Amino acid sequence: RGRVVLLYLFPPFADTSTMIDLSELRAAFESPDLVVLGLSHESTDGRQTRHMIERYHVNFPVLLAAEATVTRYEGLGSAYLVGRDGVLLDRFAVTRARDMRPLLEAVIAGGDASDTVRRDH
Repeated sequence: RGRVVLLYLFPPFADTSTMIDLSELRAAFESPDLVVLGLSHESTDGRQTRHMIERYHVNFPVLLAAEATVTRYEGLGSAYLVGRDGVLLDRFAVTRARDMRPLLEAVIAGGDASDTVRRDH
């Protein structure tokens, strides 16, 4: 609570441009008000995820997700934006993470992001 959270659920072979975009977003904001968090799902012990993190210089925390989590959160390749109050603001099918910048700016600024939210579902 108290911070905006962008949660991205992905396979370890995720689209590299999305991972790079999310890392760039995280670096651009450098704000304690924003948390970018990745959840990776793989059937191995995390080797593929660690390799991807190192290769693409991912600068946000990434956790391994169980299959039950993947099912609960509607599958891989989804991003969730959670407001400061812990309420889910929206779910996205991520194609270009940098396109989320206006939305993140609005939410972090404390404004009403409802006009900015683009529904992909």
